[in-house]
This record gives sequence, structure tokens and C-alpha cells, in this order.
Amino acid sequence: MRPLPKVQITKRQRLAIFLLVFSGVVFRSEIAVLLFTQLLVLLLQSKISLQTIIPAGIGSALVALAISIPIDSYFWQKPIWPEFAGFYYNAILGKSAEWGVSPYAHYFSTLLPRLLLNPLILTLLIPTSFMLPSTKYQSRDLVIPSILFIAIYSLQPHKESRFIIYVVPPLTAAASLSASYIWARRSKTLLCRAGSLLLVVSILGSFAASTGMLLISSLNYPGGEALSQLHAIIRKTEWPETPQNNPMNISVHVDVLSCMTGVTRFQEIPWRDLQDDELPIINERRTRIAYDKTEDEEELLVPEFWEKFDYALMEEPGKAIGKWEVVETVYAYGGIEFLRPGDGSSFGENMERVYAANNITKEEDGKEKALGSEDIKEAVEGGVELDSAKDDVGELKTKLLLEELGKFGTYKLIRDAVRQVTGGWWIGPRMVPRIRILRKVRDPLPE
Repeated sequence: MRPLPKVQITKRQRLAIFLLVFSGVVFRSEIAVLLFTQLLVLLLQSKISLQTIIPAGIGSALVALAISIPIDSYFWQKPIWPEFAGFYYNAILGKSAEWGVSPYAHYFSTLLPRLLLNPLILTLLIPTSFMLPSTKYQSRDLVIPSILFIAIYSLQPHKESRFIIYVVPPLTAAASLSASYIWARRSKTLLCRAGSLLLVVSILGSFAASTGMLLISSLNYPGGEALSQLHAIIRKTEWPETPQNNPMNISVHVDVLSCMTGVTRFQEIPWRDLQDDELPIINERRTRIAYDKTEDEEELLVPEFWEKFDYALMEEPGKAIGKWEVVETVYAYGGIEFLRPGDGSSFGENMERVYAANNITKEEDGKEKALGSEDIKEAVEGGVELDSAKDDVGELKTKLLLEELGKFGTYKLIRDAVRQVTGGWWIGPRMVPRIRILRKVRDPLPE
């Protein structure tokens, strides 16, 4: 194959720089580090010049800023460049460390192998591509900037897979060079034949692993699930009789975990800038649902703050001050469970405990009253006596199977099918309570 003319190479380099700078300014600031490592390697190899880099980079940055700042400032209702604000907050101020700190080598030892899935990529294919004369130069150009990017980004104490996901395509491409070499020679040597067989097995294994991870990921967004369930609860609630032309005002507090695990504005029922007669109709009433996402710890400790809410989505019910009732508990992935024949699933056991906690009351001044938030938390997490609820557990499980099939149905069907085949053995996702949907108790429960 003929090498490309220098003019065409320069055009491609400028386009690549333009696209990467634009992506970094508008979408993800860490792309700037990836671009830096790519350009550094090319400069050291004399494959690119500053005359190419600087004009393309400045031009792209100006275009991106002209698009990002006006649009984002409009939506944020204040002058802002979001990617710089996020970079300053997380990297300069070091606030990302509040979400957890990992050792320097965490990307290399844990997250990168998990992203690539196929264990042969790092252990066999990339090292082989560096040793083969026909692939070592191409592999070097793909791998070295990627590894350098991860090494630089590892200086950040908080680490997540999504921050380095950009290295997956080049590392996979480098691995494919040696994989192609081995596969093309599978009929020539016993070693290449064995290597080809290993490649096929690893690909099938990676497919199975990625399918399993996809299933687990679908069980890991309890915040979005909780908001959907809350809307369903509101639609089924019979509200006090008031004039039909008076809108029903409902206020909901959404905690941090809920926002981090699926709650978005796209799920919210809109009401802003709408007249009363334009509000959405829920359960035959015009309804206005206000969503609060306050994070300030001091404000969350003020009892008056909680008085204005009708519902709350809470990871820890005990933090909701006042009298609250748990009306629903949303489950999510909590690790791997191992079941033997005769074992019940942790999902069912937890549901029984939560059911009892949701329905138990305490006697105070001769009257039955709903549990307070601390009582609920203790009942859910510490366990309660189940004797009073045993008659209702079967009905609850039937209700769950009917109503929860769309959420955890795939998981349940796979688990039950496998246990039938294996005689009761199972290893798979363990479902644990993540978010409680709380309803404000403004009056004593009826006797």
C-alpha cells in the first residue's frame, strides 16, 4: 500500500486535532490529556509540527467555546463554561476525592482489565504485537499514548472506568494486529493453531461476560426506578376532595444517591411555565410536582426544611426528619450471591423484612402511630419480628412478581431457570435495598 501524501496526512491531523479539542471543550475535559499524550508522542517522533497543532487547536477551541458557553449559560441561567467549572472543582480544588480515593495503580490493576474484558489483550496480544517486526511500530503508536494518558490521569485520587474509556479502541486495535497475525497463520504451525483456538474461546468468554455485565448494569439504577415508582404511587393515590379547579401541589425531596443513580429531568413531570389549566392531569386532577435536590448538609438538618415535602427518595430513611412512612423499597445490585439447594434468595428475605417494617406501628399515648424515620431505619436494617406479617408475605410476593417483572424480571427468570437445571445451585447478582420511597405522615394512622 502506498503511503499517503504529506498534504493529506497534515489535513487528517488537523481534523483529528479539531475534533478532539472540540470534544474536550464541550463534552469531557479529560480528552485534553488524551490529546496531549497523542501529540507528545507524535512530536517526539517528528510526525507532526507545532505549525499544524497550534492553528487547529486554537481554531477548534474558539468554535467550541462559542457554542458551549452561550448554550450552557442559557440552561444554567448563569455565565458558565461547564467543562472548565467541572475541571476546576474536581481537579484543582480536589473535590472529586470526596467520592472515594483509590491507589495510583488502580486503573492498571483493576479498571483497565475490566474495561477490556478479554484477558488475552493485556497478557498476550499486545505484548506479542510489540515483538512482531510487522506490527511493532503500529502497536507502539497506539499503545504508548494510551498508557501515558492513564499514567497521567492516575494522579487524580478519585478513579472511575469512564474516565479512561477512551483507551479501549486503540488498545483493542493494537491487540487485533497480533490476533490477525496469529489467525492468518493458524494452518502453518501448531503454536498458531493453539493460539487461534485460544482467541476463539476468549472472544466467546468475553461475549458472555459482557452480556452478564449488561444485565447487572440494568439492575444498578435505583434512583431512576424509584422516581418511576413514585409517579406510579401518586397516580394511584386518592387525594382529599377539593375544588377540581385547584391544582394538587406535591413536593418531593430527592437525595444524592437517587440523583447519582438515574434520576434526571427527563423523568420529571413538567409544570414550570405552565398555567393552571395546562398542568398535567394525574388521577383526574391537575397536578404540580416540585422536585427538590438539596445537598447542603446543614439545611438537611433543619426540621422545618422537611415539613414542606410530601414524599422523599432516601438512601437512609433516618435522615428524613419527622414522621415518615416507607411506602416502597427499591432494590439494586449489591454484589454476587451464591445459593445452594434449599437456600432462599436474599431478595425474598429482604422483602419480607422490609414489608414488616413498612407496616409495623408503635403505640404512643394509647394510639397506634407510624414509625419515625429512625425507627424505620432500625426496622429495615436491623430486622423486625415477622410473625405479624407472615399472612401477608405470600400476597406481597405475588404482587411483586406481577408488578416487578419489567424491572427485575430478566434477572429472576435467568436465576430460576439456572437453579432448575443445576438442582438449586446459583451464583449471580445479589439484590439489596438501596432507596426507600417515603411518604410524610401528617396525621396519626387510623385505629
